[in-house]
Amino acid sequence: MKLFPSRSIFLPVFAALASVLLVYTWFITAGRWTRWRETSDYYDQLARAFHKGQLSLEVRPDPALLALPNPYDPKARKGVPFVNDASLYKGRYYLYWGPVPALLLASLKSVAPIGVRDQSFVFLFAAGTFLCAAFLLIHLWQRFFSMLPTWQLALGILLVGLASPFTRMLAHPFTHEAAIAGGQFFLMGGLLFLVSALAPPSFRAKKLVVAGLLWACAIGTRVVLAFPTTAMLGTMLLFLMLTARREGRWWRGLGPAIALLSPILLGAAGLAWYNGARFDSILEFGMRYQLASFNPVTSYHDLFSRAYVLQNLYNYLLNPFRISAQFPFIEPLDGSEALLPTDVRRIYIAEGKLSGLLYSAPFLLFALPLVAGELRGMLFPRSRASESAPALGWLALSLLGGFTASFLPMMAFFFAAARYMADFLVLLLVLAVLGFWQLSLLERARPLRRRLFSLLGGGLGLYSVLMTTALAFAARLSWFGLLQQH
Repeated sequence: MKLFPSRSIFLPVFAALASVLLVYTWFITAGRWTRWRETSDYYDQLARAFHKGQLSLEVRPDPALLALPNPYDPKARKGVPFVNDASLYKGRYYLYWGPVPALLLASLKSVAPIGVRDQSFVFLFAAGTFLCAAFLLIHLWQRFFSMLPTWQLALGILLVGLASPFTRMLAHPFTHEAAIAGGQFFLMGGLLFLVSALAPPSFRAKKLVVAGLLWACAIGTRVVLAFPTTAMLGTMLLFLMLTARREGRWWRGLGPAIALLSPILLGAAGLAWYNGARFDSILEFGMRYQLASFNPVTSYHDLFSRAYVLQNLYNYLLNPFRISAQFPFIEPLDGSEALLPTDVRRIYIAEGKLSGLLYSAPFLLFALPLVAGELRGMLFPRSRASESAPALGWLALSLLGGFTASFLPMMAFFFAAARYMADFLVLLLVLAVLGFWQLSLLERARPLRRRLFSLLGGGLGLYSVLMTTALAFAARLSWFGLLQQH
């Protein structure tokens, strides 16, 4: 896949890539550039356990914890030391996060006795996700949109890097953020290889195998990504089979489909074994035995509920920010619980500052016309100007399916936090950029409307980039040493 075919593309693209990575470095180092603050080391603990041939952590539970009638009750274990957010089962600690990052680190430990704390995982995975999304946009721009101004490509790269929640996560780089960023890295890496593999003139089996392997790693890092992976996988498998059928040889679609699907099935089998070996159930990931702020014994079945949907929609889309008279002159607000029914407020948590996407990143609205147009094209077939246009349409539907399958579970989850936006926002940002480019093509023949539309899109894009970055900084002032943590 050729990424930089000419100097005219290289310079603005390189500037956009470098700018995002510099911002990421500034956030992860708390503005110090060279000195990193250390955070948690959960993945390193798990990697050490794997390196010694065991699935449980090396640290042993305190006898006082094991003596409790119900150690999962937060009130009962008050004053008793324990590993926060670990899963306690049969006298041992396990981690409910997916094992893939720890497996990768354990393989490195077999070569050199290194230690990697969770802030390093967050940075590497966030930067990797951004680069995968940026290279995906570069590939699609060259294939479908190369007649557009290069600044639109650079703007798209800035958007997938800085209108995402990764800046917020880099200013709070702990294990939860590492798992979420890791899942997105493997998800977007798999999508990049998949789109590259499906480019004309023929399907590339090796790249499809890599795409399937990366998607298996995504699920093995963050199991909730099984939903978007399944949605995108189903859409692209259908595209493979219909393309082969259109060429009159339907059986030619079987090989690419098997190449893509096989690693995912093997990964699912490995994850099932991992669960069974730890918790005696292939479907148990550890949340039922979690030592968290809630009691899983009494609240496990309340973690997902339609009763949270309205409140989560408000928090993620409409929760406002306010202008302040003090630096940094903008203040994100705490998440709300006002729309919840009284009987479910006992478990629902809105953690920290939440900035509604319609206020902080209105550029996302450009996803709507692309999705509407492609759905209309699928339901009411029409002549297309390019033979490659159907491939773009299927990709848009795959992105829509992946976004929907990520977004809906988060809306029904009892816990709202800015980091969870990463589960669905990267896919939506790619959709929005493609929507903006698609509309720009439609306005090319009308100079005045083209200029006005470019002004609108460029303005909304820059606003989304700057506002999201500013809100990320304002929400984490304590990370930068500007405000004491309360």
